Formats: sequence, C-alpha cells, structure tokens
Amino acid sequence: MRLEYNISLGDSACDELLHLDRGKDISNVVATPCYLRSGRYTFTLDGPAGTLVTLFAEPSFGKERGFLTVVKEDDALVWVLHLEDFPANQWVDRPKTRKSGAYRAFYHPGPAFRERVTSIRWGQWWTGDAPRGP
Repeated sequence: MRLEYNISLGDSACDELLHLDRGKDISNVVATPCYLRSGRYTFTLDGPAGTLVTLFAEPSFGKERGFLTVVKEDDALVWVLHLEDFPANQWVDRPKTRKSGAYRAFYHPGPAFRERVTSIRWGQWWTGDAPRGP
C-alpha cells in the first residue's frame, strides 16, 4: 500500500509516498513527513482480491472523526484518488477502470477526512455486514 500526501504551499511542495506493509496495523501516523501541513491524501492498494484496509481519521482506529474501508475485488492495483467521494454509511462498488482495479468502499464521514488520515487497520474489524460509526 502507498499512501500519498500531496500539498503545495507557495514555492514549497510536500509530495510524500508512505510505503506501508500489507497486514501491519499502524495506530498513529502523526510522525510521518508532512502530517501537520494542510493537504490531502490519496492511496494505492495492491494485493489479491479480498485485501481489506480501513483508514481512520483518529489515532488508535477511532471512528468518531470518520473512516474509509476499501476491499479489493480483483488483483489489479486500486487507486483511491478522492477519499471523501463516496455516499455516507453504505457500501458502494467501483468497477475496474484504466486507472484502478475494482473495489468496494464504505465511508463513514468526518470533518476534512481526506486531510486527517491518522491510523490504518488491515482486515475486518467489525461484526455483521458493514462497519459502523461511533
């Protein structure tokens, strides 16, 4: 997985790729480059169909400030460009395109979620058919 943080402030730019090991939960990414600057995240997700990851806008996988769960539907690389471009609190299917593999996503909104990804958890962490907010 690569989590990209993109920002431009005048003549200064902060384009960072965070390479994250699949299956390794991260309870707090605050120490990573550019975290405290304003901007937005995008991410790519590799691996086989069924790979599942959730990005949280709160440390230690807290749900109050929003989260996005993505499940790969094929073996192609998934690229999620707009983290908030999903209907709230329901599963949505995104078909394969020239730029991304097919995936399912569940978005629980939070304020400025795309700028505040703080923790990352792999695999299903909820019970039932869908994740739930706080």
